[in-house]
Amino acid sequence: MKIAITTETTCDLSQDLLKKYNIITIPFTVTLGERSEPDGIITGKDLIDYTMKTGQLGRTSAVNEMEYTEFFTSVLKDYDEQIHICLSSGISCAYNNAVNASEAFGGKVHVIDSRSLS
Repeated sequence: MKIAITTETTCDLSQDLLKKYNIITIPFTVTLGERSEPDGIITGKDLIDYTMKTGQLGRTSAVNEMEYTEFFTSVLKDYDEQIHICLSSGISCAYNNAVNASEAFGGKVHVIDSRSLS
């Protein structure tokens, strides 16, 4: 049985670790003023530069149910099952969105609440 490990980009693992352990990520959306892009396109440096220039903090948007459904579908093309480790339910709706999306996959997607930010 081939099992995928997945998480959101909020896990803050380096690209080296993601690659070494074959962990697949889905990005949150980061908004800086009028600019909204996936996490990773907008970098940590972009966030710092934006805050230094404007005095404002960037915002993030959790992955919604439709995005999770599309993500889980794409991962399951190459894997039999999937373990998705999610940003804490105490700080984001991402966990609930992932759980709701996972219900369409007949027990092939297992969502874990990390209970942590990173």
